[in-house]
Parts: sequence; structure tokens; C-alpha cells
Amino acid sequence: MDNIETIRKTKITPEIRMDYQTGIATINGESCPNNAPEFYKPLFAFIERCVESINKVELNFDLSYFNTSSGKIFVQMFDKLEAHSLNGIDCNVIWCCDIRDEDMLEAGEDLLTGLKLDYTIVSS
Repeated sequence: MDNIETIRKTKITPEIRMDYQTGIATINGESCPNNAPEFYKPLFAFIERCVESINKVELNFDLSYFNTSSGKIFVQMFDKLEAHSLNGIDCNVIWCCDIRDEDMLEAGEDLLTGLKLDYTIVSS
């Protein structure tokens, strides 16, 4: 497998770019897939592979919108990262949003606050 895998953006799904060498994935766009669990399976596999191979995972979210089913998947994803973090794996989430988009800022805070996981919320 190549070091970088990309899932192309559509009208209802974000672009996901996964770099297996660095352990960094970027999720960019809108997330409204018809089947969120199936759509995000490759990202969960990326997390597990990076945990096993390089002991590091960083997820960079830059979403303009996500639906409820995507939000549920993000909660599961962050719970998994938190569990890995508690086991000594270097896990980090960066949540980026437009400073004028209070909904996305609040969504990031709601999803990440309280987790035992390194995260940064960046609004610009």
C-alpha cells in the first residue's frame, strides 16, 4: 500500500487524506454520507494501522458541515483515540473552523471537551 491514501470529496462526503508514514489524516469538506459507518471504515483502519506501526495518530478536521450520523461516528472515533491515548499512544485531534461559524466551533467543543485526548480547536 502507498504511504498516502485519498478518498475523494463528493457533494455529500469530505475528502479524507491519510498519510501512513506520518500518522496524519485530514478530513475536509461536508460530511453527510448515506452510510457513515461504511464511509468512515477506512479512517478507522488508518487509526489502527498507525497505532500499531508508528504509535501516533493525528486527525485534522476542517468541515463546513456534518450530519448527525457523521457526528455519532466522530464520537466513536474520538472514544477510540482516547482509549489509545490512555495506553500511551500519541493521539491528537485538530478541529479547524471559520471564526464566523459558531455552530462548527460549538460542535468541536461539544465533541472534544472532557476527553482525555490532546486536541486543539482552531478558528480563523
